[in-house]
Amino acid sequence: MMPTFQTLSVLPRLPERLKGLKDLAYSFWSSWNPEVESLFRGLNPRLWSGVQYNPAKFLRYISQRRLDAAAKNPDFLREYDRIVSLYERHRDVASLWFSQTYGKPGKENFQIGYFSAEFGLHESFPMYSGGLGILAGDFIKSCSDMGLPIVAVGLLYKNGYFEQQLNREGWQEALYHSYSFMDLPVETIKNDFGDEIKVSVDFPNGTVLAKVWKASVMNTTLLLLDTDLPENTPENREITSKLYGGDQDMRVRQEMILGIGGVRALRACGYQPSVWHMNEGHSVFMALERIRELVEKESITFHQALEIVRASTVFTTHTPVPAGNDAFHYGLIEKYFYTYWVRMKISKETFLNLGTAPYEEGQRMFNLTILALKLCAWKNGVSRLHGRVSQNLWKNNWVGVPTNEIPISYVTNGIHTETWMNRNIRGLFDKYLPEWKDRFLDRAYWDGIDAIPDRELWEVTRKMKKEMIDFIHGRVSEQRSRYGETIEQLREVDSIFDENTLTIGFARRFATYKRATLILQNLERFKRILNDPERPVQIIFAGKAHPADRPGQELIKRIYEISRSWDFKNRIVFLENYNMEVARNLVSGVDIWLNTPRRPHEASGTSGQKVPVNGGINFSVLDGWWEEGYDGKNGWIIGDGREYADTNIQDTVDAVSFYDTLEKEIVPKYYQRNEEGIPVEFLAMMRRSMKTVIPLFNTHRMVKDYLDELYLPAYSFGSALEEKRFETGKAMAEWKTHIEKEWRAVKIQSNTIRRDEEEIPANLELEFSATVYLGEIEPKDVAIEIYFERYNVMGELEGTETFPMAMDMETLHHTYVFKGKFRLSERGNYKYSIRALPYHPALPLKFDTGLIRWMGEA
Repeated sequence: MMPTFQTLSVLPRLPERLKGLKDLAYSFWSSWNPEVESLFRGLNPRLWSGVQYNPAKFLRYISQRRLDAAAKNPDFLREYDRIVSLYERHRDVASLWFSQTYGKPGKENFQIGYFSAEFGLHESFPMYSGGLGILAGDFIKSCSDMGLPIVAVGLLYKNGYFEQQLNREGWQEALYHSYSFMDLPVETIKNDFGDEIKVSVDFPNGTVLAKVWKASVMNTTLLLLDTDLPENTPENREITSKLYGGDQDMRVRQEMILGIGGVRALRACGYQPSVWHMNEGHSVFMALERIRELVEKESITFHQALEIVRASTVFTTHTPVPAGNDAFHYGLIEKYFYTYWVRMKISKETFLNLGTAPYEEGQRMFNLTILALKLCAWKNGVSRLHGRVSQNLWKNNWVGVPTNEIPISYVTNGIHTETWMNRNIRGLFDKYLPEWKDRFLDRAYWDGIDAIPDRELWEVTRKMKKEMIDFIHGRVSEQRSRYGETIEQLREVDSIFDENTLTIGFARRFATYKRATLILQNLERFKRILNDPERPVQIIFAGKAHPADRPGQELIKRIYEISRSWDFKNRIVFLENYNMEVARNLVSGVDIWLNTPRRPHEASGTSGQKVPVNGGINFSVLDGWWEEGYDGKNGWIIGDGREYADTNIQDTVDAVSFYDTLEKEIVPKYYQRNEEGIPVEFLAMMRRSMKTVIPLFNTHRMVKDYLDELYLPAYSFGSALEEKRFETGKAMAEWKTHIEKEWRAVKIQSNTIRRDEEEIPANLELEFSATVYLGEIEPKDVAIEIYFERYNVMGELEGTETFPMAMDMETLHHTYVFKGKFRLSERGNYKYSIRALPYHPALPLKFDTGLIRWMGEA
């Protein structure tokens, strides 16, 4: 008979003198402060690497003997006290940027609720898949650094995102691990009665409970919901098992827990955000839940609640193509939301129309991005180019509004610089730019990079490259050992890559639009460039394809096969299981960072922003952030920004541009050395790259942009509509209803400009007038404008201008004359028209209603 065993965990007890280690371990601070990391590493270096640099798990497994010894070691205690003092200083929110800049009366209730399906904080906390999660993690780290009053909401995934292995043939295999939350830096939250806080969401198969966990990203609280509870059915326990796992049904359930459950979690934990931010459309059900709350608790109508919720809600879209936006069949939405429209006191048709999108097949789909556009007053893309792409992509939601005036703005993404900066570069900055940590918003300060001597900068970048190559050797050895390769084959790993060779990095999600194999179009030419005996080049690939993305996996297989071929031996390597650790090593060690998306399909892309922080240079298509980051002297471009309708032509043009630029510009500049062996011209471009990218493309700047352009306006307008128990919001809803009902009657009947000539001199002031029939709409409720489009000699639109008109008199019943003056300062050919649009001082944005009437429209 076999004996029965039960498990028992015995945990080390922190000595009283080292109690602060727990706060440090559960703050995520070690993910961007190497001094904190060194403190933990010093206690047990082998264990530290063994737990994937996870301080929470580290404290669970470190021996009591080592802790007791550290509590008596004066050297350790001296460093420990210094770091704890720094920690306490950073936790003093009143001394941080937001309080010092904006913390004045009138903003006592200002708080942001930030929702995201994933957060990339550290590789040991696998609640992210790629760029969206890394961006969210970097963003809330900067919010912490700057003291922004924000609370984030996400899901706590038991299996996280998959880990990638490549088999001997190069096919990707997806492995999922089960994580113990006891080993993660999260804690349960309890109510006043000592019970763990759980929230419920009603599903067709019953009520689902979600436990609320708390992660403290220094000053930023992150609430994470977990449905893997014994009270739930096995099916519902799986909702928070895998990030982006499962079918469409699972996707809806995850997004309901995130959006609806997230709102209820905030309420249960005592948070009352005044501004709500959806990082992508995954969390859009958050707005529906807030509308339901108002309808049921405040006894107001759906349309009144909608106006109030819209005014304080921000939506960020990260997707530049229609297929990337979540859309579900009506039947699936009806299955999960059949009680919602009843509770909000609207019809099923009204509810479904909120997210309706016509598809090519004629099917009616419920599109979460369209839903978000309708439920949020404040909308933005994630780069200047992506803002324009989004305006064009969603223009059908603002019929008649010029594309460039569609109310979708942009805030260009950035990175949390300290997370991605190698400690060797930190040493240089500490020496030559001692205030760098506090000067991310000061562009001029970073000109101080010129003070770093060439020799020191070059030696530091070479050191980081050597460390990266050592890391590559270790990863490739592990991979090939798993294949059962011979000792001789394993010894060859040490000859992969050389620190004196120009090194290019390409690491990102393997989606087809990112064109990972673009540079393989002409293999003979590519082989010749890489194997040049005097000026060789080596390239590192890394990245995952979604488990359901077969074409993306085929790209990985092809690159892997080429990397193992004789022609490219020791010149190309594919690193498996791309994660934050791999990314940190690559962005700090490569000379050149390659990006080859099919323009304009890269919404932003932040991997390239991490490279200049460590002295690397970008070589990219003019897409995403690089379209505004490139200045002609801080890197190289592929192509010239032109877009071809034929993708084969586009690929050929871009591939030739890649080969030409690499062979004729980059390689010569890298290998041209002075008498000290330093590539002076290459180093000059490196400095330019650092000076132009670091102070502009960081999440500190990004936080400030969101605050000034979106959060504070949303707070102002949202607070105004909530005044006097929502009376202002109710009035706004009634006004909109009236305007929408009467708008079809508005007609611009005639217009005159007081000058007969077709050609007029620049800067001449002219008067114009228009006769407008308004029906039952009051003149004060409209804005009448004259609108100009300016064209160049090629007939291309160069810009637009508008000039307001004021009501002059009423000529007939409901018919009015509006007059105004204008002055055209630019030469060119113009087209003009008169337009009318609704106006109300409480409208958050000019085209908030989406209504417009042009001269000549019936």
